[in-house]
Amino acid sequence: MIRPALACLALTLPAAALEESPPLSGPEFAARVTGKTIYFEQHGFAYGAETYKPDGRVIWRFSGEECRFGQWYPQGDAICFVYEYAPTEPQCWHFFDQPDGLVGRALGADPADDLVGRRESPAPLICDRPYFGA
Repeated sequence: MIRPALACLALTLPAAALEESPPLSGPEFAARVTGKTIYFEQHGFAYGAETYKPDGRVIWRFSGEECRFGQWYPQGDAICFVYEYAPTEPQCWHFFDQPDGLVGRALGADPADDLVGRRESPAPLICDRPYFGA
């Protein structure tokens, strides 16, 4: 049984004490993902998959959609992505290596909306059109 005083103490701890480890740096992220395809879930449902090539090239596919080609790069403590369909609109994320898998959180997003990499494969995504330079 949890004592009320201990429960109140836990609720008053500084936010930093309750946060997870720092996000992966650019080199840590590269070491973690290069050469893999990671299949992400959100809220327990398939969300999409991304293949991470050398030199920061990526192939992303939302579940049930076509492949999108792009590039990732570190920016501060975030990992940012630009894709061919929106090359001037970077999407930046924090990534955490957790026991459940690689966790991605868009900057400013609610942790409840995190993407969780539940499965990894060395095989690239299969796309309808080739990725030149792949």
